[in-house]
Amino acid sequence: MPQKGRKDPFGSLLNGLWTTETEWKKLRTLEKNGQAGVYARALARLDKKQALRGLKDIKGLDRKKVKPAGLWGAPSGSVGLAAPQMAAPSATLLELLAQKKAACDCVIPCTFSGFRTYGAMNGPDADDVRQGILGACRLAAGEYTLSNCDNSDGTWRFPLGGSMQLFFSGVIPRSGQHYLLLHPGLFWVKGHGRVVGHGNMTTGYDAKVWVDHYMIIDVNGAIVELSGGEVLYDGTRSDDRRTDFRLECPVESRYVSFYARKDDVVTLSFRLNANTEANADGIATIVVDYYGFPANTKKDYDTLIVRSS
Repeated sequence: MPQKGRKDPFGSLLNGLWTTETEWKKLRTLEKNGQAGVYARALARLDKKQALRGLKDIKGLDRKKVKPAGLWGAPSGSVGLAAPQMAAPSATLLELLAQKKAACDCVIPCTFSGFRTYGAMNGPDADDVRQGILGACRLAAGEYTLSNCDNSDGTWRFPLGGSMQLFFSGVIPRSGQHYLLLHPGLFWVKGHGRVVGHGNMTTGYDAKVWVDHYMIIDVNGAIVELSGGEVLYDGTRSDDRRTDFRLECPVESRYVSFYARKDDVVTLSFRLNANTEANADGIATIVVDYYGFPANTKKDYDTLIVRSS
């Protein structure tokens, strides 16, 4: 079930990609006041703005830490990518030592610390492998589903969002320069979105869905790296349409450098944002079949943080 009382660790940052509550209140007020022409123009401007949003729209984040190409796969609807040849974390560590970028005076485990859902995303948390997936694997109807219908009282679209996130973490025992070694592998994303509208081509959109996928590295809440982007977008005025998405995103074997203090928590996370909008005539649904790494045990993708003396 959705964890409505649980704080989303990156919600305040990435919610900047979604339409704000203030924008929706303004539209609703215009509609209720009978300002049809003003309302229609405001809704058209919002639709245009939504079509162009992306990582560049996140406020308060150093642009040098945004790497849109750092985690990416095939286009929406693809059958996936062939598995790339990748080096193990131990090979990356040897590379660091050979380049004399690290004296390796401290090695810290960065281990799997759970999968969690937030907001309106239904589905159980997981602390172990579920049907061969380290993360989310849908085993029953209603799991990992976000459904938006019968919430709006007009032509304005009611927004409803949720997320799921997979965490690896480690605690820093001594202050200094550190290197997080990324474990190579393929991250699997599969599901579908459905939009239903009952208007016509001259009206506004009745329903919209977005699915975004990110990799985030943070040290005590400070973002060290953010990469990823849109997996699915669809919207309709008058159709009943389902759109599948399937990605196999390669995670490359490399290291990320950062400074951390004693007792800082370093977190490597993989996050799926699910965002929907629907008016009184629309239905917007996102279903995730699986989201995570193929694995046999929950330790398969544990990795290391190296402190440099």
